[in-house]
Amino acid sequence: MSNEAIACSKDVLVQYSPGLEHVNMADLKRLLKPELANICIRALHFVEELLSNVETLKNSNSSLQNSLIKSQQQVISTQAELSECKTEQLETLRKTVETSVLDSVKTVETSLVDSVKTELQSYSSAVQRTPPNEQTFSSEAQRRGRRRS
Repeated sequence: MSNEAIACSKDVLVQYSPGLEHVNMADLKRLLKPELANICIRALHFVEELLSNVETLKNSNSSLQNSLIKSQQQVISTQAELSECKTEQLETLRKTVETSVLDSVKTVETSLVDSVKTELQSYSSAVQRTPPNEQTFSSEAQRRGRRRS
């Protein structure tokens, strides 16, 4: 075994086998098979524990990802509902403004028609009260008055 491999092995053995902190290179070379097997078994248990933790973390991560996806879907759904409500509100506002403008135009139109009718009735009454001869006379008098000037 190379010195680098032995040094790496010592670091790993100290980490997983308490009590081997003071083992030197010569001691590592002299370890017996049962001792090495015991160290390997401990290392195997540690790796199994790590793998179990990794699996737990994977499951937890997967669960978090699923929760995040569900939350994002809910946000998208809520945004779609909000957009739909805003569209309905805008349509309602458009109809309200349209109705209001049409009502205002009809009111002004009715008012103008009523004013014109009233004026025409007043004019008609004035014309009907004036005798026909006076109408002619006053029309002729107006013409003569214009000729003299």
